[in-house]
Amino acid sequence: MSTLGISQKERLISRICFYAIVSLIMWGANLVIPDFASLEAQRWEDRGVARPYIAVPASEIEMILARESR
Repeated sequence: MSTLGISQKERLISRICFYAIVSLIMWGANLVIPDFASLEAQRWEDRGVARPYIAVPASEIEMILARESR
C-alpha cells in the first residue's frame, strides 16, 4: 500500500534521511549546549561549598569520595 503516491522504497529512504537528520541535530545540540548541572557544580566548588550528600546511597558516596581524594 503506497502513501501519498510514493513507493515503499521511497518511503524507506525518506524515513532513513529524516531520522539521520534528527540524530545529527540532536548530536550537534549536545555538543553546543553546555551541561548546566556540571557548570552549577563547578561554580559551587569554586566558591568552596561542599557538595550535599542528602539521600545518596552509601556505596555511591564511597565511590565519590574515593574519586575526589585522588
